[in-house]
Amino acid sequence: MAKQAKVESVWRARYVILDVLGRLPLVLSHGDALPQNMIRQEQDQVVAVDWGQLGYNTVGADLASLALYSSVEIDNLVEAYVDGLAGARQADRAMVRKATIHTAALIAVSRASRAVATKQDVDGYLGRLRRAEPALAVVSGLVRAV
Repeated sequence: MAKQAKVESVWRARYVILDVLGRLPLVLSHGDALPQNMIRQEQDQVVAVDWGQLGYNTVGADLASLALYSSVEIDNLVEAYVDGLAGARQADRAMVRKATIHTAALIAVSRASRAVATKQDVDGYLGRLRRAEPALAVVSGLVRAV
């Protein structure tokens, strides 16, 4: 399936995707999980700064933003997130991955569409759309199955 068809498939299915995300748990969310707000400390420790968008969001929402704006792959983010919860709370790795992929696809498509419509930062958003290609492929495949 060509990229344009994947994008259109995700956009047409946005309400299905929102329904899927709406059935997933809400968690405390940074709300602005961009690389510049994540400061790496010693070894594998990361400190999040700029908590001005703090609130509740679907599990995986912060991971989706971070995946679209960084070079870290979704599966690596999910692995680190789930491992970081060890002992504090049980996390279903498959659920977190599903939520992250669905959210990344929806963010990428909606922001790229808005950028094209408003002619603002089109290259930046289209670059993130390219970065979201794996998520688009997964979600468009799931959407076709629905």
